[in-house]
Amino acid sequence: MGLWTKFLGYIKNYKYSFLTFIPLLVLSYLLNGKMFFAVINIASLFFLFNILAKTKYTFLVSSILVIFITSDIVYYLLYSSSMYVGILSSIMETTPKESKEMFGELYIWIVPVLLIVIFLVVKMLGELKRNNLKRIYAIGAFIGITFVLIPVYLFVNLSRDKDVQIQALYANNPLLWSQTVISSKFPVVYNDIAIYVAYFTERIKINNLLSSHKEIPEGLSPDSTAQVVERIYLVIGESSFRGHYSLYGYDVETTPFLDSLKNNTDQLHYYNAISPAPLTRDAIRFSLSFGTPLDQDAFFTKKNIIELAKDQGYETVWISNQERVGSFDNYTGMLASSADKTFFQTKHELYRNDLDLIKELDSYSKPSTKQFIILHLAGSHMPYEYRSDSIAEKAIPLHNTVNVTKYDRTIHYTDRVLKEIYDYSIKNDKQSIIYYFSDHGESIGKGHGLINEGIEQFEIPLVVINNNTEIAIDSIVNQYMQPQLNVINNVNSVYILAEILGYKVSRNLIDAGLKEGRYIYHVDGRAYLFNKLK
Repeated sequence: MGLWTKFLGYIKNYKYSFLTFIPLLVLSYLLNGKMFFAVINIASLFFLFNILAKTKYTFLVSSILVIFITSDIVYYLLYSSSMYVGILSSIMETTPKESKEMFGELYIWIVPVLLIVIFLVVKMLGELKRNNLKRIYAIGAFIGITFVLIPVYLFVNLSRDKDVQIQALYANNPLLWSQTVISSKFPVVYNDIAIYVAYFTERIKINNLLSSHKEIPEGLSPDSTAQVVERIYLVIGESSFRGHYSLYGYDVETTPFLDSLKNNTDQLHYYNAISPAPLTRDAIRFSLSFGTPLDQDAFFTKKNIIELAKDQGYETVWISNQERVGSFDNYTGMLASSADKTFFQTKHELYRNDLDLIKELDSYSKPSTKQFIILHLAGSHMPYEYRSDSIAEKAIPLHNTVNVTKYDRTIHYTDRVLKEIYDYSIKNDKQSIIYYFSDHGESIGKGHGLINEGIEQFEIPLVVINNNTEIAIDSIVNQYMQPQLNVINNVNSVYILAEILGYKVSRNLIDAGLKEGRYIYHVDGRAYLFNKLK
């Protein structure tokens, strides 16, 4: 009876500590699946908060910990996983409005969870300040766990891991390897620290590589005998999952224009494609440069497709219905800055009419000049209701769930945008080529860039409308088709476009492209074989 009374008194005296650390222990366990690692994770935080409670001027460190804990809780509640470098990068490298569009639910949950965490941490620090654990002992325990036990575990784990990709990741990027392991074993707070360190280390590396001299990849050379295309329209969609294109067999008529070309002309060529990454920042850089999930530095050391077009005498234009963040703040900005002329959306509003880009296209188009024109759409990005209009709503009445219906309307709207570009090209340059793909796919209603979601985040359309009968599109594209899987990784679009621009691609380079095309780059910063994804 005396022990029970003492236990109840202990809980009463440290109720806020229990209310804080027990849920965090559960969260850590849910994220890593091992109670042993969950205990280590939370024990380290327990001793850290004991140090802070008995130290003056701890406001800054405590505030950072509160932010990390809040983000861990909110992200798990919504996505049942830890935060990853790719997600942080997307938040940091977009405008606040675009970030909110992608992670809108996060913003809704952050304030209430943050207030609860602040309340509990403040109360908990007061309790820990009064406990009998001396600061020197808390410091010793914290250092022992965080800087001895955890690092020892990491390196023992590495020595035992026979995974070739893990070993390669460690050799090429030890920080990212550490973040990957920490996120899976010690996800609460320490994962947040690791991803911030990994992200800002990546930024330093980017700044160092920006001054790199760019070369044409070995095996790529101008072909003087190649058929010249006067106008190439490269149309980049957004969050477009090909499984919802009637062109690809979907049972709702979402792509009437593309369907009409398929049924009535031989101009249309379409392929089962996969995106090299489920986030725009990575998908675009791997699709328009020679950077790949296995060789990311090639983005900086090799010329991108825009620079190759300029070398072939094309005027290059980048027209985007997305806001500019900065020329060198993200990979898309870096690519756009390679173009001779650029246009970015300046309307700070959710509804961005992709059809408005036709007006911009008309203002930048020069029918008497060879041009390589990139049009970057808002496409099917969340929120879906802002990516269509009354015409799409009338064409596709409510069916299935509301989310699916709204999403299908965005595909219908994009189909109309492609029709307008096609009509414009026929009117102004009959020998043109329209090359359309989406940056990545979409888990409908959930978004993209989610580690626990399926391959619909990667399954994208690749559509070519060929108004130049001298160019055999199928023979070019099929060189990069993955055997057995019958898909083409959009990481190979840079080779396909290079051939269309008049370059000759060697057999060795084609083989290298096929090898690279087996991999995708996920939000945890790791390359995975696509056929191993669930």
